[in-house]
Amino acid sequence: MPGQAPGRAAARALGDARFADHDVEGALDAWNAVGEPRVRAVRIREARKTPEEVVLRLAGLHVADVLTRARFDEARHRLAELPAASATIALTPDAGGNVDVVITLDENSLAPSGLFGLGAVGVEALFLDNIQVPISNLARHGEVWTTSFRWPSDWREFRSDLSTPSPRWLPGLLDVDGFWERQTYGLGATVPFSREDQTHVGLMLDDWVHGLFHWQGGVTADQWNDRRHLGVRGISDVRLAGDRVSIGTDDAAWFANGADPGFARGDVWIAWRSTPARARPVWTLLVEGTSTGVSSPLDLWTGAGEGLARPPLLRAHSLLDDNVIEGPVFGRALVHATGEYQHPIAEIHSTTLAWAAFVDTARAWHRVDGSTSPLPIDAGIGVRWTAPGLGNSVRLDLARGLRDAGWQFTLGWIAAWPRQ
Repeated sequence: MPGQAPGRAAARALGDARFADHDVEGALDAWNAVGEPRVRAVRIREARKTPEEVVLRLAGLHVADVLTRARFDEARHRLAELPAASATIALTPDAGGNVDVVITLDENSLAPSGLFGLGAVGVEALFLDNIQVPISNLARHGEVWTTSFRWPSDWREFRSDLSTPSPRWLPGLLDVDGFWERQTYGLGATVPFSREDQTHVGLMLDDWVHGLFHWQGGVTADQWNDRRHLGVRGISDVRLAGDRVSIGTDDAAWFANGADPGFARGDVWIAWRSTPARARPVWTLLVEGTSTGVSSPLDLWTGAGEGLARPPLLRAHSLLDDNVIEGPVFGRALVHATGEYQHPIAEIHSTTLAWAAFVDTARAWHRVDGSTSPLPIDAGIGVRWTAPGLGNSVRLDLARGLRDAGWQFTLGWIAAWPRQ
């Protein structure tokens, strides 16, 4: 433009070229070098039930502010966690160093409906002995209230969870959950089975800082059989390399109560993915280690298997036997690794199908008998199915144990990256 300083013109030209090449973060880096762009307007589209004020507060973007890469990433991450809708954020720059921000929502239905929504609920009930029903935007605040019930006598659970954008005086998201759960453990020939009942109430806050640091923190009240403990929990997750690397910890501690000593649990992970773009083929790798204290209840011990009773995956080896936890890779300490490749196949009526190939391995220490588990390696192929309003993706996998030649089908959910 006539009259522009050479440095400003060059920065704008570089930013425009990067933006045209769909490199939004790179474009912002170039524009930010000359104090641009300034937010001219923030517009919300397709917000039929979710108040625009809630979306704007969660995004944290304000008119006349300079839109930096950190602010953009922070807004994108926060909007991705909006419970009752999926959200996309797009920019429209002009030649004067300004930008319009457009946030488009794809809101969940009030409850699962249609072939895909009701089908997912039915499949989970039929094959996993669990029914889970999310109710979205009942209070029209962008919230999701999820109730689930598992009925087998050896693993029975009733759970209720409310995830909502926090009130104005609190940051980020607020999660309030409560459950009662009974799990049964196979402890060997001397004491064949042990049952542990847990009652839990918890409150957690969740937010992002500069788009690079994700934190969660809260308090819990728990009872295991006749042991009552108050506890605290904190989760930290640092994102690097353009949101392709995650390094995080998940730590919790329960305080001593009368004759019962306190105990703690620690978890650390590192995860990598080839791209954060959802519609593209992606390679992922997760390495995670977990350890619990000597006096901790069995509910806090960890194991690897089909991903139902405990999240770590070892898909050719079952952690459950007729709803009893007695798999070979179960103990107070565990290290596991999972590598996976996902390739989208098709998008049908807002649902996405993908095929996958994977490798899992895990080892447990301090098992029930004090020993260390073998180190199995499992590999296989599977299908991934993502539908709006269902939360996590559904997975169906066929795995083979490369060292012990076992085959197994598994059906379950895939949590959001990095802790799949």
